[in-house]
Amino acid sequence: MNGILFVLLIASACLAMPSGRWIKSDMHTHTGSSTGDTNTTAMTVAASWKTIGFNYLLVTDYYYSPYYGEYLNGHLDSANVLYGNKDFVVGLGTEYPIYEHYTVSYAWSSPPNYSLPTSDAFWASHGVSKYSFGGEQAFIHYVDSTGGWISINHPGDSGMSWSHFTTTLDSLLPLVENGLKGFEAFNGGNGLVWTQAKHIWRAGGIWDSILVRGHRFCALSGSDSHGSSAYKGFGCNRAYILTDSITHEAYFEALFAGRFYMEADFYNGAPFAIIMNVTAGDSMMGSVVTVHDDYTNVRVQASVDTAYARSISRNVPRLDTIRVICKGVVLAEVCPNRVEFDSLFQVPADSISYARVEVQAKNLTSGSIVRALSNPIYIRKDTTTALGSAAGLETKTGLAISPNPFNPAVNIFIGTHNHASLRIYNTNGRMVADVTQRICNGRVVWDASGMPSGVYVIKAMTGNIVLIKTATLLK
Repeated sequence: MNGILFVLLIASACLAMPSGRWIKSDMHTHTGSSTGDTNTTAMTVAASWKTIGFNYLLVTDYYYSPYYGEYLNGHLDSANVLYGNKDFVVGLGTEYPIYEHYTVSYAWSSPPNYSLPTSDAFWASHGVSKYSFGGEQAFIHYVDSTGGWISINHPGDSGMSWSHFTTTLDSLLPLVENGLKGFEAFNGGNGLVWTQAKHIWRAGGIWDSILVRGHRFCALSGSDSHGSSAYKGFGCNRAYILTDSITHEAYFEALFAGRFYMEADFYNGAPFAIIMNVTAGDSMMGSVVTVHDDYTNVRVQASVDTAYARSISRNVPRLDTIRVICKGVVLAEVCPNRVEFDSLFQVPADSISYARVEVQAKNLTSGSIVRALSNPIYIRKDTTTALGSAAGLETKTGLAISPNPFNPAVNIFIGTHNHASLRIYNTNGRMVADVTQRICNGRVVWDASGMPSGVYVIKAMTGNIVLIKTATLLK
């Protein structure tokens, strides 16, 4: 990265953005305490990252002594005294082993929490072993219950560099249910490609499998740099976080709200960055947006910061590919081949819908590639609207269902026809439920908790009239 300076642009200079400012952050870097280099302290690391235009640095040294001493020896506070001001802050996180499936995870808190549990008594009080999957769940639940943020670091496959255990959907879901907030999508030490391919990049990976179950779950990025020089030997990864001020409290508030996107270089020192924003009306990524219609418009804005490329007379990189993803499938894919992009995309609204965006920019001269991922906007249909609209069926024969897709219950409306028969079938034609006797005031709720995901046919008969609708159960 010698000689390369990343310039953080205020996004509103080229795109219409919400209030606040985008700060450039590294969410995963180390001091020398975790590598045995006692000359590399938080002060030297802070100086390096501040020089290349970062606003917030999260130091994530290991929890166990002597590595954890970097927090306790005053170097972190000294770095903020020496280099910190309204434009730069050094924060702290902890890499903490949780066993069975994951090597390490992030545990962040504000204010700093130095008392993460390590004693056997803690694990015994939860009736689990530290070296078990139950121990992982207990630890994550503890961090979440104390108001902290915890995220899996180095997710990957067995045998891969920097990840010694397999990351699977089955192993992640119980942790998500216990308060896991996200996992690391881009990690400089991982070489990027394999992590993205299996878990994040494109559609249908583990991240989408979690989101399609209705969970709010973030993806993160970090350089994983070990040493005094920023990006030393690793990829150039960063997170852009929207916040009103650069303080620990504001930073963590933005993390919990999901107001950030992440970015990674495929070649160390790619001399450009992607600026992006994803909004639905006045709401941005991380928000839960309630709408009254079956669809809502999501606005995608992106541009390439080309200042450095222009300064060295290189060809200007361009936006190469933009994907809008919902429920594990690509809703739209465009190839703008230009520097700026601003467009609306129609995204369905239901109980589990979301929109997340992938942006790739490329410099055809140097071959440099940068990828950026938004965190999702969660699009929820207002079910009270569906209930209200069902009143219109009271004077006529009709069949309405809401929400659709559903999990695990669906509302079925058939007007005032309490004498109708109402049965549900699978796609093989086998009846799986007869809810006729439960119809009350033209309405019934079918709870499909014991049924597998799939498409179901809802069939209502009143007199010589047959009404059919399909509903999709997504678990």
